[in-house]
Amino acid sequence: MEAVGQRAAEQYFGADWQLYAQCRLDDIDPEIFFEGDISDNSSNKKRKYAAKEAAKEVCAECIVRQECLTRALQTHEPNGVWGGMTTLERRRLTK
Repeated sequence: MEAVGQRAAEQYFGADWQLYAQCRLDDIDPEIFFEGDISDNSSNKKRKYAAKEAAKEVCAECIVRQECLTRALQTHEPNGVWGGMTTLERRRLTK
């Protein structure tokens, strides 16, 4: 989303669009959004994959998913699942 799109989203959701994020719900463990960033030894691979998939499922239901992804791309967020995309997926998107 370009800057114009971001402004439109902020007009619709307000400048505090993050308050509408699905990941802010009390029953969502914020750690699932960053499990993929821990060391990559074989004992962690299954847990990392499950965490990434769980995070993506939360994002898929989120009404501000696009705004979140846009912000992550604009700020070059280096870690975690943002807007339904992993760090690697965001890097590939911007190449």
